Amino acid sequence: MRFGYGCAKKLREELTIERLKQKRILRLIAISIVLLDCFSVLTIADEVVKIMPLGDSITYGIGSTNYNGYRKPLYQVLTAADCNFDFVGSLTNGDFLDPQHEGHPGETALWLNQRLVGPTGYWLFAYQPEIILYHIGTNNLRLGDDIATYAQDANETLEIVYDFNPDITVILAKIILTKDDATINARIHSYNLLLEDIAQKWINAGYSLIVVDMENALDYGTDMYDYLHPNNTGYAKMAGIWYNALADCLMKDDPKTAFYKANGWNFDVAKDFAVKVDFHYSNLSQVDGWVGMNVGDDSNYVSISAGSDNNKSYFYYEAVINGNIVFEKEPRTFNDGTLYVSYDSTLKFFYLSHTGFGSQNAYVWQALSPSQGQWELPVDVFIGGGSSGAVLDMGDAYLDNFEVMTAVLLNWPPITDIDGNGFIEFDDLWIMCENWLKTGPDVPGDLYKDEDNIINFLDFAEFGPAW
Repeated sequence: MRFGYGCAKKLREELTIERLKQKRILRLIAISIVLLDCFSVLTIADEVVKIMPLGDSITYGIGSTNYNGYRKPLYQVLTAADCNFDFVGSLTNGDFLDPQHEGHPGETALWLNQRLVGPTGYWLFAYQPEIILYHIGTNNLRLGDDIATYAQDANETLEIVYDFNPDITVILAKIILTKDDATINARIHSYNLLLEDIAQKWINAGYSLIVVDMENALDYGTDMYDYLHPNNTGYAKMAGIWYNALADCLMKDDPKTAFYKANGWNFDVAKDFAVKVDFHYSNLSQVDGWVGMNVGDDSNYVSISAGSDNNKSYFYYEAVINGNIVFEKEPRTFNDGTLYVSYDSTLKFFYLSHTGFGSQNAYVWQALSPSQGQWELPVDVFIGGGSSGAVLDMGDAYLDNFEVMTAVLLNWPPITDIDGNGFIEFDDLWIMCENWLKTGPDVPGDLYKDEDNIINFLDFAEFGPAW
């Protein structure tokens, strides 16, 4: 069967509870399509998406070379991924091609709120952002203890933004800590918890809001320029967190593109692991693009894929290492095959190959972080594909038969592994079908989050993210 549940976040969420219910129905329909051996699909958005970096001196980039901040490494990885975007704002600093932003050193959320819209503000009217990257709170929290009020100031920002345009996507950061002030860091942690609660209310109401964890993104012993601001390495790690959220936002549905996503597997990097997926990519395709898989954490990843570039066929080997792109390719002479990724936890080497597991005939990456390849977090697997400004026909490009050959899995979604064999597969769906609407002690527990203690069609929705 094809391993193919496409599940990227929407750039624009529906705005009412009723519409959210409609989306749930559509999701169930999509899952029923998966059961028919089809798949949902995605592609890079064609239109230019306006992104407003919004915040204080950390958004401005103090502590980084030429005040690039996180914006330059983020610009680099988004550009390398062929995302069609434009940073917008009234301020311009940095030595790259798209340095606009609204990062105002020393200011607070309350100050920003007075300038987003009239009578004294104009930023939202002038720049019409579709996505806002929001990191704010440090200047309040280092001077005062009124944490709840400062969190409500950030909530007021959301009110202003969504009142101006309810279709805007806000990526809200749990803000970074200071270098060594335990008192202020305790305030920041409490503030970030309040931000999560605030964000969930907006998400539950149907607005497009994503929370990203900057608090745990940095090594505060090595990634800080001074007491408050990251250095280049710290900003690059922040860029990686923004990128992971934006990569989902800058995708859109399209019925002609092969694209799959497997989330939540979380391999333990203290142990070896190996995964593989079969690819199909025609030499005759007139569209440049790729299908393949990435393996990585929030900061770094490795990738192997099959694709075409200028009507020539290649295998691509790519890594993002501390915000920097490393890229290699070699000619591809066949259309159907298998892509392999394996990890040696002793050597801390990654092996990428289209011929088999292990070191023989593999492209090897070892220096993936300052500690020579040691990932800081459990790594996740992403299986998918995309194209450069066009669409891929499903007959020309697709993936199937994804397999985890060996791994220690952390925090994956085991609730849908009903038969307990470590895989989420058709046998689990058959068990669910057999017990549909049954009751009694021998029936597996209710999967759906409504906890109605009834096994019904809504329970099948849980298979989507895990499939």
